[in-house]
Amino acid sequence: MNQLELPAYKEHKVEFTLGRTLLWLLIAGLFTTMQIQQSLRGGRLISWFLLDDDASYYVDALRRLMVFHGGGPDKLFLDFIQNGMHAPGGTLPALLGFGLFGPYDWAPSAARGLVIFGLIVFVAEYLCRGLPLIWKLCVVTLALTWRIIGATVTEGRPDLTMSLLGAMGIMLVTESNWLRSCWEKQVFTGVIWGLAFLWKPSASVVTVFLFVCTLFIASFLDFLKDKSLRSNIIPVTLRCAGVTMAVAFVHYAINWRGILGYINMVLFGKSSREFHQNLSLLGHGLYYLSGAAGRWLIGYHWLAMTIALVVMALVTFWYQSTSRSNHSLPLASFGMFLITWLSVSIPKTKTTYIGAICPSLIFFVALYLIVYLIGCYQSASTRQKLIFYGGMSVLTAVAIGQLKWPAARYDVVGAQKLYQITQEIAVDLARQVKPDELIVELSHGYPSVANYHILKTGIDPQLQGVTFSHKDLEIALRLFNQADYVLFDTGYLDILDRDLKLGKITQSDYETVQKLIRKLNTPRYQKVKQYPNPYPLEDGRTLFFYRRVV
Repeated sequence: MNQLELPAYKEHKVEFTLGRTLLWLLIAGLFTTMQIQQSLRGGRLISWFLLDDDASYYVDALRRLMVFHGGGPDKLFLDFIQNGMHAPGGTLPALLGFGLFGPYDWAPSAARGLVIFGLIVFVAEYLCRGLPLIWKLCVVTLALTWRIIGATVTEGRPDLTMSLLGAMGIMLVTESNWLRSCWEKQVFTGVIWGLAFLWKPSASVVTVFLFVCTLFIASFLDFLKDKSLRSNIIPVTLRCAGVTMAVAFVHYAINWRGILGYINMVLFGKSSREFHQNLSLLGHGLYYLSGAAGRWLIGYHWLAMTIALVVMALVTFWYQSTSRSNHSLPLASFGMFLITWLSVSIPKTKTTYIGAICPSLIFFVALYLIVYLIGCYQSASTRQKLIFYGGMSVLTAVAIGQLKWPAARYDVVGAQKLYQITQEIAVDLARQVKPDELIVELSHGYPSVANYHILKTGIDPQLQGVTFSHKDLEIALRLFNQADYVLFDTGYLDILDRDLKLGKITQSDYETVQKLIRKLNTPRYQKVKQYPNPYPLEDGRTLFFYRRVV
C-alpha cells in the first residue's frame, strides 16, 4: 500500500447485526422523544410552526389522509398524481406521522425520527465501519450534539433533511475510491441522491450542480491516481445517475411545471428580492459558517472544534506520510466542501434553509475526521493512545455541555396565546363558511393555520378546509369583489410597505389595496368578529373577519 491508498480500517465491509440495529433504533427513539418534549414546552411545537411553512405541509398531509381513509391506497395514489406535492419531504413524513399517531402537533416530528435513525445507522455502520462498538457510540453521541440534527426533528420544512441527504451523497462518493467501489454502493448512493432530489424539488438547481460536480471530482481524482480506471468512469456514473433518476422520475414527470415555476419565482420572479441578503463580501462568505445560518445550524463551538479537527488531521497525515503510513485523507471530500461552500455563498439568494447543505457537509466532514483520527491512533503507541483518548473525552464532554435546543428562544406565554387565537379563528371559519364560499385574504399566514386546525380537530368531517384566494396579491385584488368573506390583518399594511420598497408590488397595487381596505368600512361589508393582537410578539396588530352582505 502507498500513502494514497485507504487506511486498513476502511477495508472492512458494512455488516449489520440485529443487536446493534436495535441499539441505534433505541437511541434514535430516545433522542427524537427528547427533542419533541422540549419543543412542546419551549419551542416550535407550542405554536410557532403554525406561522411557518410547516403548516402548509401539514394541511396537505391531513387532506391526503382524509382521502386515504375515505378511499384507500388506490385513491391516495390517484390523488398524488392529480394533485402534485410541492415537496414530498414535507408532506410524506407528516402523512406518516398523522396516520400512525393521530392528528397531534408532534406526530410529524415523531415520524421524522426515522430520519434520525437512518442518520445514526449511516454514521455508525458506514462512516465508523470496522471500529469497536465503544467508538461507534462515541461518534454517534458527538453527531447528536449538532444543532442541525435536533432541528431536523422539530422543523416541518423538508430543507434540513434534504441537505443531510445531499451531504451524505457527497460523502458516499468522495470519501473512498469511487471508481473501484462495488455496485451495491453505487446503487445505494444513487438512492440517496434520488431522495435528495425528491425531498425538496424546488432546491434541485443546487442539488443537480453538486451532484454533477461530485461525480466529476471523485472520478477525475481516481483517474489521476490510476489511469487504468478510465474504463470504469462511464458504467459507474451511469449506474449511480440512473438509480438517482429512477427514484425521482415519477414526481418530476408529474410536477415539472410547478417545480420550474417555483424555481423561476424564487430566482428571477417577484419573490426573488425577498430572499436576497445585502451583505458584504465577507458576510456572504461567512453566512453559512459563522453568520446567521452557521450560528443556528452549527454553533461556534462545533465550528471551532471542526477547525481544530482539520488541523489535527493534517498534522497526523503529515506525520504518518513521512513514516510511510497507510492512512490517507480524501482530497475529493475537501474539494467538494469548497465547491459546496462557494455555490451557496456567492449568490445573493440566501436563507438559513436554502444553503443548509453547507453546514450539513461540515457535519459529515467533522465526523469523518474524527473517524480518521480514531483509525490512525488505534495502531499508535500506548502513550499516543492515552493522549488521544484523553482528547476525545474532552471533545465529547465539551460537545455534550454545549448542546443547545434548536428552538429554546420562544416566548411560551405568547405562543400559547397564539395557539388559542388561531384555534378560535378556525372554529369560527368552519362554522360560518360553506365549502363553496370564497375568502379573500389580506393577512399573512392564516389560511394554512385555519385549515390545519379545521382538518386536525375534525370540526366538520365533510369540510376539507376553507377556500382562500391565492396569496398572490394580483389574484386577491381580482377576486376581492367576488369574495363572500374577507380576512384583514392590520399588520398586512406593514407587509405591503415592505413589498413596495423591495419592488415586489407597484405603487398602483399599493393604492388599490388601500382603497379596498377602506371599502370594508362601508355597509357592503359586515364585521363578523375581531381578534385582538393575533401575533403576540408584534403589538398593535388586529385581525378582522368581514362578511359581504351586498
